[in-house]
Amino acid sequence: MILVTGGSGLTGSHLLLELSRKAEPLRVLKRNSSDISWVRRIFDYYEPEKGGELFSCMEWVDGDITDPDSLTAAFRDVTTVYHTAGYVSFDPGEYKRLRKINVEGTRHMVELSLKYGVEHFCHVSSVAALGKHHQGDELWVSETDYRKMREERSCYGFSKLLGELEVWRAMEEGLRAVIVNPVIILGPGNWNRGSARLFKTMQNGSPFYPPGSNGFVDVRDVVRIMLLLTERRISGERFVINAENLSYRQVLSWMAQGFGRKAPSIRAGKGLMIMAAMADKMMSRLAGKPHLLTRETARTSSSHIFYNNEKIKSTLSYEFIPVKEAIDQAVTFFLSLTDDTDQRR
Repeated sequence: MILVTGGSGLTGSHLLLELSRKAEPLRVLKRNSSDISWVRRIFDYYEPEKGGELFSCMEWVDGDITDPDSLTAAFRDVTTVYHTAGYVSFDPGEYKRLRKINVEGTRHMVELSLKYGVEHFCHVSSVAALGKHHQGDELWVSETDYRKMREERSCYGFSKLLGELEVWRAMEEGLRAVIVNPVIILGPGNWNRGSARLFKTMQNGSPFYPPGSNGFVDVRDVVRIMLLLTERRISGERFVINAENLSYRQVLSWMAQGFGRKAPSIRAGKGLMIMAAMADKMMSRLAGKPHLLTRETARTSSSHIFYNNEKIKSTLSYEFIPVKEAIDQAVTFFLSLTDDTDQRR
């Protein structure tokens, strides 16, 4: 039996699809409040003829990774765990919640995996957990940069680092596990959450682009790499998962092009980004909604950061999907959602 956490998220939903295609016995942990309708949309998009059949083969169980007592039933007969659940926020005011989910939740997952004799554990972390090193005038990130100081990480990144330490501790106690550190993941999903919001912004039309660069990867690559690492039972390793290092301007321009919008042409410098973050914080408080743009995201999107993917490429002889192709695939999905809405009116 395979257990997946975070199945309603971008990575989790695509992982469920791939595992369902393999006809693996599959159990998915979800909270009572989780919206799994987006998972069904993903299944129907990629498998229009048999999406419903694949979706119905999964066993959904209620539980919360922050409450270990609620997880006991989920671990019955489980041999493999894919831990994709996590909370993303770059707002320092949410650090307690970040720590509870990303650190304590991961601790509960690995402790129960040890208790119930799980054979392999795949943990989805983030490149935000890693530090950086100078390579000439450029800032690079690789698997060995986890030793850098806390000050180089966001509150989110630090919570992911501490979560990783729980996995490493469990490995010392006998758990066979592997850690993946993806960059910005692109793909079809709920465009009100995570990186998918970039698509919604460009679909609405935005003239602004951040001046920095980052790493980007197709969600299908992340999932396929997770499956390959688990199938080969690779343990005691971490892997940066990055397809290409690209400027935000290029990525946003491809998105805008897909939606038939004008490419962003106004450079939003660091100062303007910070001012926008302050305004967003005030508006979020008034509206009672999550704070989306923070000083940390403003700083990061103004920086040029490059991610080394040589380790995973050489380990698996893996070839990544081009980012332009990943964007086109996601745009097609989001346009289909718009068409569905129009047809219902």
